[in-house]
Amino acid sequence: MPGRRTLNFIRLTGAALGAGLLAGCASAPGPVAEGTASWRKLTQVEQSFAIFMENPAPAPVEGLATFRFVYVYAPGAVQHEGQEVSWQEYSAMTVNCAQDTVRTGPRLRYAPDGAVITSDENQEFADIIGPAIRRAAGGACRGVTAPEQVLIPDGADWREAARASIASGEPF
Repeated sequence: MPGRRTLNFIRLTGAALGAGLLAGCASAPGPVAEGTASWRKLTQVEQSFAIFMENPAPAPVEGLATFRFVYVYAPGAVQHEGQEVSWQEYSAMTVNCAQDTVRTGPRLRYAPDGAVITSDENQEFADIIGPAIRRAAGGACRGVTAPEQVLIPDGADWREAARASIASGEPF
């Protein structure tokens, strides 16, 4: 069942995200002005992956905040059915701001060349777990963002820049 796999993935990465939380907090602010089209780094596990959300996040509608949420992986860090995964994107992650729950929605996994490897979808709301989703919910629902979080400009090559940075262990 795709919904369970998605929730299990989130649960399994929760512990790794907790370890990477301090690394994400230690990053210096990026060169992008708040309010411009960019990606906000929520956390990073050195030489493995980083998690981003679109910035600025769209305002909640009727208590539901929906935004793009992306895992970017260092080269060679993640495989799916024998194929390298470069990034995976949740194109419509939705947080119920009042109930503090999340629906991950559609997810696409991409190869380094941008080809879609696999997709699935989970439309069920579940409790928010993991610091990255909690940070995303705080930003999307209440406009609360940590000033030390990195913003990187949106554009065709932002994920490749993120992958190189993650692989090198250097912050953005």
